[in-house]
Amino acid sequence: MKEAMRCHPGVSYPLERLVPKGGVDLCGVHLKAGTNVAVNPIVVHHDTAVFGPDAHIFRPERWLEADPEQIKAMYRTLLGKD
Repeated sequence: MKEAMRCHPGVSYPLERLVPKGGVDLCGVHLKAGTNVAVNPIVVHHDTAVFGPDAHIFRPERWLEADPEQIKAMYRTLLGKD
């Protein structure tokens, strides 16, 4: 189920957040507090740094083969998991 939701998220619109008080540096750019930022879940769910070089492939066994720390990282990265 996790792999299916990773490859085909329940939402396809960007998930918006507001930059917190104090601002944040993101990709070398400082964003002021209150700035609206967004990301599409499919982009996050295909991050090869988290899900491996085959992140573009539906492979449910990735959740069984990964070490416990990697599984935690993958689960934390899933958007809309609750």
